[in-house]
Amino acid sequence: RPQLRQDTTADSFAMEARSLVEVGEKRMERTLTAGGTGYGSGAPPEAHFGLGTDGQVDRITVAWPDGRVSVVEEQPARHTLTLTRQP
Repeated sequence: RPQLRQDTTADSFAMEARSLVEVGEKRMERTLTAGGTGYGSGAPPEAHFGLGTDGQVDRITVAWPDGRVSVVEEQPARHTLTLTRQP
């Protein structure tokens, strides 16, 4: 699962960062939000992408809250990736 982190600024968990994962012709998008989706729920600041039987992610594009964009290519499936926005 890609974990998104900004540098050491006030929003070190990169809330509202948008991730686009590309696997072949498939496109999956997530926006990192605080907590869970229900009342009183909580969740870690992670974006999870279910890839099924696909063994590799072709490209991950992250649009950070400050407008910067990061791109990571060719990552294996079924592992955690932590992305850090560089200052």
